Amino acid sequence: EFYIDPVSGAKAGLVVVPMVRKNDPTDERGVPLKKSCWSGGVKNPDGSLKYIQCRHIWEKVWRSWVHIAHNDKHMAEWFFKLDDDTIFFPQNMRKFLRESMWSHRDPHYFGHRLFHGSRTFISGVMVGYSQRTVELAAQKYLTMEHEYGDRAKFKHGRCVDRDGATQEVTESKCLEEINIKAEVVRDLHGFEKIALQDISEAMKFRKREGTDYWLWYGRVKTAICCSIEPVAFHPYKNPKTLIKFYQELFDRNNTVLRDKMVDRNLILNVYKNPGKHKVMGGEFGKYAEFHYLLHVREALSMNGFMK
Repeated sequence: EFYIDPVSGAKAGLVVVPMVRKNDPTDERGVPLKKSCWSGGVKNPDGSLKYIQCRHIWEKVWRSWVHIAHNDKHMAEWFFKLDDDTIFFPQNMRKFLRESMWSHRDPHYFGHRLFHGSRTFISGVMVGYSQRTVELAAQKYLTMEHEYGDRAKFKHGRCVDRDGATQEVTESKCLEEINIKAEVVRDLHGFEKIALQDISEAMKFRKREGTDYWLWYGRVKTAICCSIEPVAFHPYKNPKTLIKFYQELFDRNNTVLRDKMVDRNLILNVYKNPGKHKVMGGEFGKYAEFHYLLHVREALSMNGFMK
């Protein structure tokens, strides 16, 4: 267990993965003093390339997997990279892996599967590797090409370690080259177990007919958020929210969700019209969240995970 980026005030002994590249420096307010990475295809109003702070996320991630392969591979059968604003449910993840009948001795790369053109990849919100994938990926990452300098001059869509690279698409390309494909984490009903938006928003997303909205591209119409046995919620940056979720979902004596419940028929009416709008607004999202989280709580209790 370690942080890829050093954390302010962290305890001694925290693992810091050695990096070749460094984040562009910031001032005391966190404002970048330097912007050395080109922001994809984004341009300024005058037509010049838009540059952003370089954080070199891909190097941090692949070097972390190599570190695990060389030092911690024996400690577990399954390994996860999480964003620091992701709430993880290890109990439900363990249950999913048991029910999936996957073996850690086989290559598996899994999470919330997204689509970018013809490429599929796993969202960086939560990326899972089997022990075998850790081994094979580390070998691949150590033999990648390395590129330095202005990313606007690089050819993209390759398995390569380059300045300013992000994680998801490059990772999927590297693993694809060793025949490891992205696998989705859904329940038996086709509901997503990983929510990319906060729950009140995720509950409102639906596929609009005739569109290739990025969240839904390439998916079956029945695949909607959210499973009542989630493995990850995102993005929740305030630590108080983590405590709130823990209390509302795991504390047997907490009645907040039940006290907030409204007529279930109202929620069911919201769900009956998924094709009309991409997002259903107003108070429906909040009501749907209470309704959904209560079901999550009941499932945790039924599976013996309640404290």
